[in-house]
Amino acid sequence: MLLDSKFLNFDTPPKVSLPKKLNNPFYHKVPEIAKIASAALSKRMKLLSFESKKGKMFGVLVVKTKDNKLGYLAAFSGKPPNKEKLAFFVPPVYEGYYQNEWIQHQEKSIAALTQNIKDIEEDQRFKNHLEGHRMLYAVQKEHLLNLKIDVKLRKRKRKQLRKEALELLSEKSYEALMQKHSKQSYFDQWYVKDIKEKWKKRLQNNQATFKTQLDELRSFKKERKKLSQALQKYLFEQFVFINQNKEEKNLPTLFKEQKIIQSPSGVGECATPRLLQYAFKKGYEPIAITEFWLGPSPPSEIRQEGHFYSACNGRCGVILPHMLSATEVDQKSMYDVLNPISTFEILYEDEHLIAINKPHNVLSVPGKKHHKSVLVWLQEKYPKATGPLLLHRLDMSTSGILLAAKSKEIHKAVQILFAERQIEKYYIAELESSFSSFTDQGEINLPICPDYLDRPRQMVSPTRGKDSKTLWKRLQPDQSKCHVIFKPITGRTHQLRVHAAHQKGLNAPIVGDELYGKSKDRLYLHASQLSFVHPVTKELVTIISPPPFLNKSGTFPLSI
Repeated sequence: MLLDSKFLNFDTPPKVSLPKKLNNPFYHKVPEIAKIASAALSKRMKLLSFESKKGKMFGVLVVKTKDNKLGYLAAFSGKPPNKEKLAFFVPPVYEGYYQNEWIQHQEKSIAALTQNIKDIEEDQRFKNHLEGHRMLYAVQKEHLLNLKIDVKLRKRKRKQLRKEALELLSEKSYEALMQKHSKQSYFDQWYVKDIKEKWKKRLQNNQATFKTQLDELRSFKKERKKLSQALQKYLFEQFVFINQNKEEKNLPTLFKEQKIIQSPSGVGECATPRLLQYAFKKGYEPIAITEFWLGPSPPSEIRQEGHFYSACNGRCGVILPHMLSATEVDQKSMYDVLNPISTFEILYEDEHLIAINKPHNVLSVPGKKHHKSVLVWLQEKYPKATGPLLLHRLDMSTSGILLAAKSKEIHKAVQILFAERQIEKYYIAELESSFSSFTDQGEINLPICPDYLDRPRQMVSPTRGKDSKTLWKRLQPDQSKCHVIFKPITGRTHQLRVHAAHQKGLNAPIVGDELYGKSKDRLYLHASQLSFVHPVTKELVTIISPPPFLNKSGTFPLSI
């Protein structure tokens, strides 16, 4: 067998049992052999003094050769950080990318247009003109709106006068009134049209002061879009993926099969498809695969140095079903850990409300493929209940207090309390890091939105994110562990998990958070206290549920 420079040997033979099947790349559980390969690659990178200012995702695929030799392949996501030093990485799926002169020319042209756009948009005179034009447009909009309201009120008044005059005036006098109102209506229409025309000319004259730059900006953007679409179309056609039987499919074919209209950018540039592509070309048997992060965390996505991550659904979800179609893959998923609970501990109950203690790994509501949930249990227990029952939800991995209403009317009343933030919720979490670098308490504000290329993860985005606010305070029941109280003011998806893990939050993932940190036996996050004024009795109700991972008396009631 010819020597393969991409096939990397372990320093010492790994003393772990190998998986019987390739692990599911979309599942967060990482085989031990893949962890060993990741550690070996990290060590190799440090020996080469590798540093990345922005951080980067790397991947390893443990493989066996045809003569049964065990080793691993390495890859990175995106463009190479250093092509010379990192020549042992597997090549991109489209190997001609960096040698194709047309692609290089297109990219240079797109980069030049982007710079032209930036130069115009950052020109101070242009910015001043544009801001002034926007303010003038806003004044025009408000003026025309008020004008239309006035015209509508006058029309309504004329209609009322005619209605009253019909019984009071003679036929001749009523006809004269009708003619008068018709002239007033015509004048109103003419006046509105005249004002619109004057505003149009005023805006055009104002825009003329920076029209040349504005036309250039539009032209540059139009040309960049045209070049980008042509480049993307060409690249998609070049990206041809194979499975273990070497059956080929390119991206346009995969998009068509999966009825994908809006194709995500960067498809095929992740580490996982690169690793599989190279292994299948060489005839290697895939044993275990994973991706991990090296370097600083990016400002939007939550990435921690040395943490393992599953393949992204948005990009790899398009490719991997085909690439793995001829490979025996372990089909375990996050839902395999679902807790088969048949009943729940009731923390509070009266004729209107019920609060249960939800264990971790239990769904609040049924999933697409999984029926068992708290909601189904409530529906079976209270068949005469009306309305949606559940008043809020907890993530599958989060345990703690869940409140439900037994009637439609009570559900609506308590929902108003939630909407008006009159219900206080407190959570207790154990974090991966110690509190040495934290203050005793604080407030976190971050704009959160779904990571559309990697659901169900959330990300921080100043442009697309919605405001999220959490108050937090530390607990010190055990100096060897790090516990906090969270009081969410808003209720965004994964809010507490993101606020804990993000670098602008506490920069310390919750223990067991497989999405934003490291997996463990469970997610160490528990909804521990709920306080509200009962909508019927008007009495203050405080429901308490101590976390199973916290051994501390005297902690409750919680407050921040």
